[in-house]
Amino acid sequence: MMDDFMFEGLGPSPDAIRAWEDGRAAREEASEGPPPTIEEQLANERERSARLERELRAARGETEGWIRAASSIMNMLMLSPHQNKGYATMATRMLQKALSQLGFVTGLRYCDCSFPASDASRPEIVLKRWKSLQDSEWDVAWTPARNRRPPVLALR
Repeated sequence: MMDDFMFEGLGPSPDAIRAWEDGRAAREEASEGPPPTIEEQLANERERSARLERELRAARGETEGWIRAASSIMNMLMLSPHQNKGYATMATRMLQKALSQLGFVTGLRYCDCSFPASDASRPEIVLKRWKSLQDSEWDVAWTPARNRRPPVLALR
């Protein structure tokens, strides 16, 4: 059978051919006997389905653990109180600049932004696709909590 795949000396090595033939012989020996009944096939498929569902639950649990870990690390690094203060300062400056360029605003007395660093206000991070750290896709959603302070403005 493997000779069909040999073309002018090209093809699998003799070791690969031996391993394939040994595997084929083992499969043939294992398949000796009467074929399984419908009930046996159904029981085997149910067992296989249950095993696959257990594996899927375990994989989902592991994935959720990695998502929680990545979310915590990102929140610690990117959304620390020190980082949030910098973000608030930058947002305040940008808002002041944008508002002062509007024709109907003649002056800006006070402008303040803040970004809370609590667990209740952290963004949701969900892993969508993973091949490697460099080749991964994440969804990030940051929904403001109801108790967040909006920017404070005093326009004249």
